[in-house]
Amino acid sequence: MDDQVEHLTSLGVSAVNISSCMEEDCDGVEVGEYSIVYGTPEAGISQDNKKAAFREAYSKLYELRSLAPNVPVIALTATAIHLTKECILSIICMDDCSKIEESPNKLNVSYAVECMHKDTELEFYFTWLADELKSKEKQCERTIIYCQTIKQCSIIYATLKGILGNYMFAREDKSVLVEMLHSCTPEDNKKCILESFQNVNGTIRIVVATIAFGMGVDCKAVHRVIHYGPSKTIESYVQETGCTGRDGVQSRTFILYHGILLNHVDMNIKSFVKTKDCRRKNLLNHFEADCKLPLYLHICCDNCASICECGQADCGQYTKYPIADCYKDVLFSGSKREISNEQKKLIENALIQYQKKLLIELANTQLQKQKSNL
Repeated sequence: MDDQVEHLTSLGVSAVNISSCMEEDCDGVEVGEYSIVYGTPEAGISQDNKKAAFREAYSKLYELRSLAPNVPVIALTATAIHLTKECILSIICMDDCSKIEESPNKLNVSYAVECMHKDTELEFYFTWLADELKSKEKQCERTIIYCQTIKQCSIIYATLKGILGNYMFAREDKSVLVEMLHSCTPEDNKKCILESFQNVNGTIRIVVATIAFGMGVDCKAVHRVIHYGPSKTIESYVQETGCTGRDGVQSRTFILYHGILLNHVDMNIKSFVKTKDCRRKNLLNHFEADCKLPLYLHICCDNCASICECGQADCGQYTKYPIADCYKDVLFSGSKREISNEQKKLIENALIQYQKKLLIELANTQLQKQKSNL
């Protein structure tokens, strides 16, 4: 939001962000000094009376229509499912209105989901990214890794730092290539990270961030988004992945998850993660949007990739979550081995014999205890 305020101010439009403004700025909001006022819901329900008053006024915007019935009213929102749109229209009493909607479908963005094995170290899932950064440095594909908590952020960042070591910095000018951003990040650091991501040639290639990053930020040349744990809602997921592929370049998004990470998310996002059908269709159904598919199914989603028969070099591979070469022989859940009926019978007999042996040992132990007590 601060980025938007700065941009509007440079254009001569008075704007303020009440989430981070000084007291005199809040006073200015009360007397109408600003044409555009930004703020989070948290800022609106603050105990500060000025901000609380602003929140109350926001919830009663419909009253403006009765004060100026002939003035046209426009309501804008970036990402909203059908239920959210109906709620907005109800609150501001826009019963008979024209709707202009743009589908959130981005044909140049693919969707994939990877279930993580609970006993597998994080290095397994991020070494490939560190290897790419080591070899390409400032030419590494710009990547955002979204986490749901600051703790997760710190763990992922520490994992990358442990793998990279001195490769966290460019060899030529020692500029930092990997950063972390969340609500506790110092303001100077935040500013540097945001400035880098707003520049096509920015040096930071990977940022590990909480879901607050990217909201209102004009991210440039982001072609890969990884979610460590799914977003809380479908709307949040569309917003967070919306920063990738803005330049039209083919881009990829991945969700990494295990059971625990699904505990506190909406049913809609659980459905998206668990579906065996087209993820793009599943996503867009919530927005009542037409679902046009990419020309080649293997760049649509990981589920569609399994049925694509285009024969291109990356068919079937493009949406697979990358794994470093050093881990490709590692077996975890999902691996299978063919066993004949004869082998199954041998295993069954061996287990029965082992069970009998344990029972005999247990009986002998109990007998020895009884003798010692006599």
